[in-house]
Amino acid sequence: MTDHANDNIVDDLVAKGHIPLQNSGGVLTEETGSGTGEKTLAAGNASNCKSVENLDSTGTGAKTLKSSLAIGVEIPPQQAPEEPNGIPGAYALCGVMDERTEQATDLDLSHGVVPTVPNNTEIPSATPVEDLERAEEVVGHRIMPTRGSDKIEFPWALGCWLVLVVIAIVIPTVLLREPADGSVAQATSSSPSFAPSPSPTIDFILDLPMHTKEAILDDPESSQFQAYQWLQNDPNRKNYTQGKLMQRFVLATLYYATNGDDWKGNENWMDYDADECLDWFNQASLPPLHFDACTTEGEFNALALFHNSMRGSLPRELGFLTSLQALTLGDSFLSGTIPIEIWKLPILWVFAVNNNLLTGTLPPEGMVAAQSSKTYLDLAGNQLSGRIPSELGLSRHLSHFSVGDNQMTGTLPEELGNIATLEYLSLAWNGFTGTIQGSPFQGWGNLTYLFLRDNLFTGQFPTEVGLLTSLVELYIYNNSFSGSLPSELGNLGGKPLRRIVVANNKFSGSISDSIWHLSGLEELQVDLNSFTGTLPSDCGVTLGSTMRMFDLALNQFHGTIPSSIGLWTDLRRLDLLGNDFEGSLPSEVWQMLSLKKLLVGNNLKGSIPPNVSFPDMEVLDLSGSMISGTIPNQICNSGKLDVLDYSCSEILCGCDCPCGR
Repeated sequence: MTDHANDNIVDDLVAKGHIPLQNSGGVLTEETGSGTGEKTLAAGNASNCKSVENLDSTGTGAKTLKSSLAIGVEIPPQQAPEEPNGIPGAYALCGVMDERTEQATDLDLSHGVVPTVPNNTEIPSATPVEDLERAEEVVGHRIMPTRGSDKIEFPWALGCWLVLVVIAIVIPTVLLREPADGSVAQATSSSPSFAPSPSPTIDFILDLPMHTKEAILDDPESSQFQAYQWLQNDPNRKNYTQGKLMQRFVLATLYYATNGDDWKGNENWMDYDADECLDWFNQASLPPLHFDACTTEGEFNALALFHNSMRGSLPRELGFLTSLQALTLGDSFLSGTIPIEIWKLPILWVFAVNNNLLTGTLPPEGMVAAQSSKTYLDLAGNQLSGRIPSELGLSRHLSHFSVGDNQMTGTLPEELGNIATLEYLSLAWNGFTGTIQGSPFQGWGNLTYLFLRDNLFTGQFPTEVGLLTSLVELYIYNNSFSGSLPSELGNLGGKPLRRIVVANNKFSGSISDSIWHLSGLEELQVDLNSFTGTLPSDCGVTLGSTMRMFDLALNQFHGTIPSSIGLWTDLRRLDLLGNDFEGSLPSEVWQMLSLKKLLVGNNLKGSIPPNVSFPDMEVLDLSGSMISGTIPNQICNSGKLDVLDYSCSEILCGCDCPCGR
């Protein structure tokens, strides 16, 4: 008899549930001593699964099932109902495996007996058993559920109860537990029980941190659970490397954590057939980034989802995108704190989450982690608090640092002067206090933009500002700086300095002549201080022809307005209100067609030419002056005019003011 034929008979009996439970008598086992490999019957107690190891001949032991074609869960004899003759019963649940699909099918509760067959009786060679009649012919007896001293009838009520209990144990375990090769795990145990099953394990993504595992296993509402479940159902999952599995898991976690269904742009996200590198919505390739989403190795390189209506918090799992170089998620509604894992990304050098609702402080350890890679940090427009860690001064490559429009406090750390690469610094709209030392300015030779406006800084502004030879814009208004405006600013003459905005401080004294010679200036706003002195007659020449905004309001300047300002052909705003100027407003002013805002005052005299035209005029304030003439209708009827303020009198009329009274 061939070994193959016996295998077919036994396999078919098991698969169709026709080899049931036996309390005493013969059960199937693998004969190991004959050398023939034939299937025989031997004494012992077992279930109806294909083979049992180490049979206990006493009839009281239930052994672990091990089979390539079945899974089994047994009830030990001590937990089974006892028969009238005192022989304990043993029950088993077997599920047949389909060898082609490697899936468990046909879970069935077995009952009944195989009548006693003499030990070592050989099973005759035969073709595979196809039905119950053939099974009965092979064993030589009818297979019937009976009850007696030598056989057990399986109670139907108990059977149903066992089915429900086993399902309650098996299903939660299988839901999140799957071997690495994707096959269904065997539930084998030498002493199974009906105690609650342990927490399911996570097998197909390796090296997840404990906080992620806990979120997956304990919180079905978490973004991590939803992302894992989504990935578990991915039909392409078995084709992915561990790196790609982790990458898709992290991105899916971000999607669920930030309400991805309501993003403005979410095309192809969460599509199993779409590649996250090529197809998922990502603005990384757009200006100013011009990044590829992934490296040539398929590792995520840049993620840009700015102005995308993201709501929720940033997940810690983003720290697993270790190849990430750019992460820009600005102009949304993100809340919560910035995970430390993001700060520790090894090669991230562009990080922008500006204009969100983020809270918390800047972690010192995060600043240390940033020192070797971060070059662009934009955290402006959030609700961050606390101080700037001095550790930020350890940064070796930082060029852009913005925490403007937050709720930060404290002083400006002197250590920031160690960042020789710094080009852009914005601390605007916060609650920073104290005086600013000159030492940081000594190391900022590359600084081009300095925004300290709307804080609580005090004291003299450092004269070392004259060392910022690359400075383009200086915004320090709405503070409490005092003393004189450093004449060293004049050292930047001929340099790219375009804007000096020092309004609403406590500066006093005259403005240095060197400042009046900054030929490249476009804006000079010194209003709301206590400056004194006169305007140089040639200031319209020395300041160059690029001046666009000249605001001297609410100071103590005196003297006349030089006619040379008429050379500023691109001037948009001229504000002279609240000073002690005298004389006439130069007629050249009426020829500045680019003016949008003209505020005179000061009892200045002059007359409005009849053909004057300001096509873009938005604010015209002649109150407090002695200007005479008629305001032309084209100004009165201009659709752009927002403010028209003048004293209707015999010398000034027009618009709603009747002339010729």
